[in-house]
Amino acid sequence: MNNVINTTYGKIAGINENGYISYKGIPYAKAPQGSLRFLPPQDPESFDGIRVCDRFGNSAPQNIQPGGNIKAEECSEDCLYLNVYVPENHRGNCPVLFHIHGGAFQFGNHDMFADVSMLTNHGIIVVTMNYRLSVFGFLQLDEILGPEYIQSGNAGFLDIVKALEWTKKNIASFGGDPDKITVMGESAGAKMVGSLLVSKQAKGLFSQAYLESGAVQCIRDLHTARTIASKFTDYFHMPKEELKEYLLTAPWQELIEHMNKAFGRPGLHDFGPVFDGIAFDGDDALEIVHSGKASDVTILAGYNRDEFSAPYHMTPKFTREVFAKFFGLNTDYVMEKLGDCWQDPKDNGKELIWKMSRYLYGYPTIQMLETYRTSGYKGKQYLFRNDWDKDPMGAFHTLGGQIMTGYYAMLHPEVKDDPEYIRLQKDMFDYWLNFLQHRNPNGEGLVYWPSYEDDRKAMYFGVQERADSAERHDEGMPGQILKL
Repeated sequence: MNNVINTTYGKIAGINENGYISYKGIPYAKAPQGSLRFLPPQDPESFDGIRVCDRFGNSAPQNIQPGGNIKAEECSEDCLYLNVYVPENHRGNCPVLFHIHGGAFQFGNHDMFADVSMLTNHGIIVVTMNYRLSVFGFLQLDEILGPEYIQSGNAGFLDIVKALEWTKKNIASFGGDPDKITVMGESAGAKMVGSLLVSKQAKGLFSQAYLESGAVQCIRDLHTARTIASKFTDYFHMPKEELKEYLLTAPWQELIEHMNKAFGRPGLHDFGPVFDGIAFDGDDALEIVHSGKASDVTILAGYNRDEFSAPYHMTPKFTREVFAKFFGLNTDYVMEKLGDCWQDPKDNGKELIWKMSRYLYGYPTIQMLETYRTSGYKGKQYLFRNDWDKDPMGAFHTLGGQIMTGYYAMLHPEVKDDPEYIRLQKDMFDYWLNFLQHRNPNGEGLVYWPSYEDDRKAMYFGVQERADSAERHDEGMPGQILKL
């Protein structure tokens, strides 16, 4: 049989597709069901013979979005699978892109990526994967379930670490370079990449990082994570032992339904990684970077000018309670910085979008890179801001990554035919490809992109690219965006 690879757990076979070989649905951990629910992922079982990897694994349990690409029957707790896409006729030592999907830690799957042939055609191996979401991946349940569940709030994050470990061990068999792995994510995926940067359990598993619309700001302290979990557990009104039994045995569909009732609609920061004392060496991400304990890798990070445009249009009225869902104990500080623009958002919409985009995404990204820059790391950092705003929603959340990768899911359909967009998409793709191949986005025919440590420079994408001074972040804003 062609395309057979010998992995650490058994032989697998792929299929030829569109100029690359795909290996779909490779198990990287045991199914986190039954007694393994809420626990860190376990190594998968070895298998005999040849496993034909020609279909995707299940998506993680989640709320099903109307019109989305994920169906309820495709979801299961048996979801810890990854996919590997390998260029045909490669010569070995290929750079590797390990993509982590976004979705507010609540939605999505491995399929939230552009056509992988964009990269395989240039000799890049692509790895995509699923991980546990929402209450199954990020609910801090040790106070209910016991101390052995201290990492329940990091189950989804640890899935990603486990998948990276699998990739590091096995990618050479596919022709990949285990010393040239780039982790990449947008939105919640970017926050996962930021968490990998400061996690001691992820050190040495990757050499480069791409983050857009997220950094290290959403790792929660234990008190905050437990307080959020109590919103869920208090909903049941059960004695502790009865509740423990129910949480460990109830069908996943019931727990998703209860989550919706307990939280109303889970907010942007209700879920995410946790400073649990094990995955991270400390309880402050920026201090971990400052102390030299973070991964010393090359970083390309960015944000979009109008990150808050979608929440702005979706929020009927702005109140202190609305901002508290984002910022918790930091609310008064942020609202003071917002001034009066939130009180009359129709007349001050641009100002509110600008300021909230900074506090939710821009400032945390700059703050992380500034801490890297001033703390003696050898790896370079590259910063960008996307200002291209021909879409009706402006330079919205994750738009830069969508332009860069050609992922059109959220773009207005007419936008991709705009000549300015076509030129920008090509340039941004070339920068990205150079970064994956050479750890440096610069290349022939492109405007020079200085690294951030070169006097705090950034690349601004719009009708034309330009390198200029980076924005100044708000030094008074804490690094943990939501604190309860």
